[in-house]
Amino acid sequence: MKKTVSLLAVLMVMSTLTFARRLDTPAAAAASGMAVMKTGSIFKVYYKGPKENTVKVTILNSDKEIIYKETVKNTSGFARPYNFTNLPEGDYTIEVNDEAGTRIEKVSYHTSTVQKLAHLSRLNGDSERFILTVSNKDSENLQIKIYAEDQTLIYSGNERIKGDFAKIYNLEKITGKVSFEISDDKGVTKTLRY
Repeated sequence: MKKTVSLLAVLMVMSTLTFARRLDTPAAAAASGMAVMKTGSIFKVYYKGPKENTVKVTILNSDKEIIYKETVKNTSGFARPYNFTNLPEGDYTIEVNDEAGTRIEKVSYHTSTVQKLAHLSRLNGDSERFILTVSNKDSENLQIKIYAEDQTLIYSGNERIKGDFAKIYNLEKITGKVSFEISDDKGVTKTLRY
């Protein structure tokens, strides 16, 4: 009887350690992300996945009707333009679905205003990495500053860009909210908070 109780105690301890080990070393969570940039009537979708897989892109109008749908097979990343020229002005939803889940971006298509757009998003499944995208037609310098929640400057850098820009920033040692401040050669500044 004593041997049975001892054996059960050892098995319980081992199973607890095995369970705890599984929690401490989770399976490599596949991070994937997307960003959308607008230039005129073109919305460019950027996608990056952890490995090759099948990706479905769906564009819906404000009534949730499918306007366009395509499947991209065997890809780990792409940048694809979608032309909205023949669509009515309004709000649209762009969905990107892969084996990690669905990412959704709401976009507004209006032909009357042209402005430089910048977008900031957190990579899916990753609390430390952010992707910054800036829509641009010409060559110019961008000054990028990143601030912590208490307004402490944690990064400052310049990027010489020609055309659209996208970059991933790893902020692994920063907790709380962050602000990205993007300034161009003309002095136009945009602040994005996450």
